[in-house]
Amino acid sequence: NALLQRLPEAKGLIAVERAGELRLPASAESLVAQWPHGEESGMTWGQQIGIALSKKPSCIALDEVRADEPEAIAPLLTQADAPRQIWAFRGPSVTKRLRSALTMIAQRAAPADTGVVRALYERLPFVINMKRAQGRLELRGIAEWQISPDGDYADYVMLFEKGWETLEYTGKRPLHPLNLPSNFWQ
Repeated sequence: NALLQRLPEAKGLIAVERAGELRLPASAESLVAQWPHGEESGMTWGQQIGIALSKKPSCIALDEVRADEPEAIAPLLTQADAPRQIWAFRGPSVTKRLRSALTMIAQRAAPADTGVVRALYERLPFVINMKRAQGRLELRGIAEWQISPDGDYADYVMLFEKGWETLEYTGKRPLHPLNLPSNFWQ
């Protein structure tokens, strides 16, 4: 929610949601999973991803990514022309658990594709860790998946992490280019 409101250019953004709780910029579109009701069959979260992709968005935001519909994310990891992506998860962001969960989701999404895990780290290179504390949302860290030179492994590299009072720079630099002032990392 907080990050989507601050996107510099939300035109072409489609959010696929499970509950329809996101507050999106006015130019963004929301597609919400719908439960079957009476004669209506409903629309799954995965089906909404397919609809979103058919609209050729510039960016797709997935709210509440879970392991129960891994095939729904397969096109986001396998299509050459997949849009920019933002995924939101709920739960702890312990590095080992996050890596295991993401790897498992990617492998289940496209079991025959050996490059799908690498594609996940390439298409979602940054992790922003937020936590609700004392009734407000708090930024806890910013990390980057940095793929090893042999391409077989991605290190979870903290760029900023929660210090005593504020978010502190760790001294590590991102590998992916960012549109930041040249003196930002000094």
